[in-house]
Amino acid sequence: MADSSSLATLVVEGPLGSGKTELAGLLAGAMNGRLILEKPGDNPFLPLFHRNMKKWAFQTQIAFMLQRYERLEELSRADLFHGLTVSDFCFHRDMIHARATLSEPEFDLYRKLFEALSPVAPNPDLIVYLQATPGFLAERLLRQGRAFERDVSRSWLEKLVESYNSYFLRERHFPTLVVSAERSLNEPRALSALVERIRNHSGGLSSFAPVFERFL
Repeated sequence: MADSSSLATLVVEGPLGSGKTELAGLLAGAMNGRLILEKPGDNPFLPLFHRNMKKWAFQTQIAFMLQRYERLEELSRADLFHGLTVSDFCFHRDMIHARATLSEPEFDLYRKLFEALSPVAPNPDLIVYLQATPGFLAERLLRQGRAFERDVSRSWLEKLVESYNSYFLRERHFPTLVVSAERSLNEPRALSALVERIRNHSGGLSSFAPVFERFL
């Protein structure tokens, strides 16, 4: 059973627009953990990718992979993984996105580099997977996304959601707690219930669905 003392790395994952960064911040505060956030703005290819996915997908994926690898390696050297670290990304997200964006020849080349780097990247002790429908993500990106994210195609979001579901629900690489991205956890008692479930997660795949009537 995973308790707060045995958890070293807790990762909140989910597709674009699912709210993973916000939830990672809430959990880090509630669990007294170090918060480590991805910096997508550091990827110079990202705006280009959203304008022309086919042309810029490979460059964008390679840049993200190397940035995440370097970030994790830096943190490991600094011993920031001592205690609880809460993050809004894991290295293995790259494979999820690559499946949804790259052509077959690009993916084959990409996978070789990913497999060379992945043994060095630390594995998370628990993934909190924010599951969402393409419709919810499209609506949220339209309201809250950066300018270049607001025109993301519905078909690409559908492929991305399917890739996330396949990785976390069917392939099951890591202990995973599935939480609906479409339900807010900002309410203190709902967040407290989630923290309790995380601390008592027994491994494998499970889901969390608070009974919100209890929190009224």
